[in-house]
Order: sequence, then structure tokens, then C-alpha cells
Amino acid sequence: MEVDRFFSDLGPRLSEARAADRRRYGEFFAALTARLDIALSTEQRMDRQFARRFNVFDFVNTQETGLSKVVAYLLRDDSHCQGSLFLKALLRGLERHDWELDGCGTSVRTEQEASGRRIDIVVEISCGGGRRCLAIENKPYAGDQPRQVADYLEYLDREYGPDFVLVYLSPTGEAPSESSLTRAELPRVESRFRILPYVRRGEDDREDGFDRVRTRGYSLAEWFAECRKDCDVDRLRWFLRDGERFCRRKFGDQTMSTDSEMQQVEEFLRSNATHMRTALTVVNAWPGIRDKVIDEFYNALYHRI
Repeated sequence: MEVDRFFSDLGPRLSEARAADRRRYGEFFAALTARLDIALSTEQRMDRQFARRFNVFDFVNTQETGLSKVVAYLLRDDSHCQGSLFLKALLRGLERHDWELDGCGTSVRTEQEASGRRIDIVVEISCGGGRRCLAIENKPYAGDQPRQVADYLEYLDREYGPDFVLVYLSPTGEAPSESSLTRAELPRVESRFRILPYVRRGEDDREDGFDRVRTRGYSLAEWFAECRKDCDVDRLRWFLRDGERFCRRKFGDQTMSTDSEMQQVEEFLRSNATHMRTALTVVNAWPGIRDKVIDEFYNALYHRI
């Protein structure tokens, strides 16, 4: 009898709770939508004057080879009249503080042949009769080939001895595959190997054995930002700003939401603890909703085709 009474009392309580939740969600989205409408209207007025959504990277080749050409162009000291400014910034980010550039000659090559393969970018620094090399393997989308990174490291060691660093450029700091460079091989080369992300994650908790060679607090997006800060040429600063935004939009967690919209969302969520709980519920529900929407789109596309 007590079990029956428990469930008979529980039913109305659950119905009341669900109704309260529906009211809470409705109030939450109504209030947030009003704020976002105001923010979007403000953004649209500003965009008519400043075109802040325009990005030159929407119109250039942003496949692997195209992005490599952009990075290589900026690293050349004779292509943009800024000398070695951008190369010095990258070396600082890689913590190569002892690599002297003043009075040295540099050459930048793309698609450098290396043991039957091709390294995306090779920067050779000649100074005082010696040579150093900054090599970059760009992996924004594709995976590695078997022994690819290991072969590059062996080639660079033969060519430059200990005076090189190979940078593995991946979306958010992904490591090479085990078939490309094993964890067992890493201790032997870790002083000459770095993983540089296009965009760094806030808290990188990956336990793949490559944490020692990841650049901490630095990414290609931040390199673009640092170069823009140091550059005095407006046209280049605009290009560098677009490069930073492209990295964050393509490889980070930014969406098409504007800065004003994001600010309104943050202020709204922080203003009330209930708002935070509701937002957390939405975040937890989002993966399932997203998958259903994608499935519906694929089904509609399949039937349309």
C-alpha cells in the first residue's frame, strides 16, 4: 500500500516539475533572444561601416598547400618589407631564444624534398658558417603516412645535426600517429620536435605521451596575433587579423556568433544561477539534438537526390 501511495503522490509532483521546467526554459530563451536581437542589430549597423565579417581567407586556397604558402610568405624576410619580424615571433613562441637572426641569411622553401618525401616548409638560417633549420609539417586536415615524421627527423638530423627543430602543425595540437612517430622514439628527438596547434585548447588533458613537446600557451592563431601587434603596415595587419580569425573559426570553437552576441550570452548567464543551470541542461541535450538534425538533413538530402 505504501508503494502505491508513493507512486500516486509522485505522478503529480513530476507533472508539476515538468511544467515548471517548461516555463523556466521558455522564460530563459525569451529573455536571451531579446538580448541577442539587440546585439545583432548593433552588429549589423557596425558591419555596414566596418565590414567585420569580411575575411580574405574566405576567398583564398585554405587547403594544406595554400595555408603552407601563407605561412612561408610571412616567414620570408624579403617578401613583405618586414624583415625577420615574423620569423623572430615564431621562434620566440617555440622557445628558440638562442637562435640568432641578426646578421644571418635566411631562405624559405616549400615542398622541400626529403628522402623521397616533401616537407611543407623549410626555413634555413645561415650564420657564421653554420646552418640551422626550422621545418614545418602542416597537417590541418590529413593524417600521416607510415614513418613520415620519423623519416623527416632522420633527414633533418643528417642535414643539420642537432641544429634543427621540426614543427608538427595540427588543428588543436594532435600528435603524429603511432605509425608516423612512436612514443618510444620521442625521448631521442624531443629537444628537436614541437607540436604547434592552429588553435590551442584551454586545458589540454590528453595523455598520449606527447605533452612534453606541445607548445604551452602558443598557437598559430596567437602567432598571427603577435605578428599583427608588431607590424606597422595596415594592409599586412588586416591580413594577419584575418589569418587569426580564420584559425579560430576553422579549428577552434568559435561559431558565426558575433562578439556582441557572445558578450550578451555571457552577461545573461552570469546574472542568475538559474540561467546557468538551464544553459547546462541545453549543453547536455545539444549533442543528441544535433545528431537528430543532421540525420534529418541527410535523409532529406538522400530523398531529394
